[in-house]
Amino acid sequence: MAVRAGSQVTILHQGNRPLAERTRTLGIDIRTKTKKVTASAGSRSEVFEADMVVHAAGRLPELADLNLPAASVEADSHGVIVNSYLQSRQ
Repeated sequence: MAVRAGSQVTILHQGNRPLAERTRTLGIDIRTKTKKVTASAGSRSEVFEADMVVHAAGRLPELADLNLPAASVEADSHGVIVNSYLQSRQ
């Protein structure tokens, strides 16, 4: 949303793969294998200056009020149970 509003956006992703390849085509700078705002990738370290930092990882799902069994969706303490294609099992 921020990049579409004209902001310069950098995503620091701790894993090896970006969240979506389409993100790069929007002009978002994706840095993989990095940590927090002071980022390191291998032996390289970089400090990012930002007006805003959004941390969107590590949230516990709030599933109790969704009545998932009514939709034949299974969940456990980690969230919705999915297959290798990230589809809910039925």
